Amino acid sequence: EGVELTLIARTRETLEQTAAEIRAATRVKVTCVPGDVGNEVDRAALLASARAQRLDLAAANEQIRALETRLASARRLAWLGDSELGAVAERDGNAATRRGASLGLPLPLFHQGQGHIARANAELQIAVAGRQQLETMLDAELDTQLEQLAESRRQYALYRERLIPQREAA
Repeated sequence: EGVELTLIARTRETLEQTAAEIRAATRVKVTCVPGDVGNEVDRAALLASARAQRLDLAAANEQIRALETRLASARRLAWLGDSELGAVAERDGNAATRRGASLGLPLPLFHQGQGHIARANAELQIAVAGRQQLETMLDAELDTQLEQLAESRRQYALYRERLIPQREAA
């Protein structure tokens, strides 16, 4: 449960048949990407599929959206500063009590919320850098896997074209 699998193959028929067998035997979510991973266009499709399935990348994107909203709010509400809202009660000499609301608004001559805005902007920049790091790591993982696949193909070709015929000839 919770496993997602991406399959890539040159022929769509083989790919769909294999995916159907895996789905029937397990509860795994299978994504099919037809093509040859040696082709750069197919690598891009595989990378897009991998990015769509990464939960840490999705969480980073959500964090960035939340921080963008926070930054927009900080800019919109910067003029409020350290505003105060409260209730006030005063007593007269006649023992009469006056009650009412109070509102304190600072005059933003020097403090215009720049600190809040700068902090929100810095947190957003940190989150964007974190997402870029995740994307770079994903690219590197995919490149490593594709290199291992290419090496496996070279070894397979060596066995099929040279070693097996030599063994059969001996």
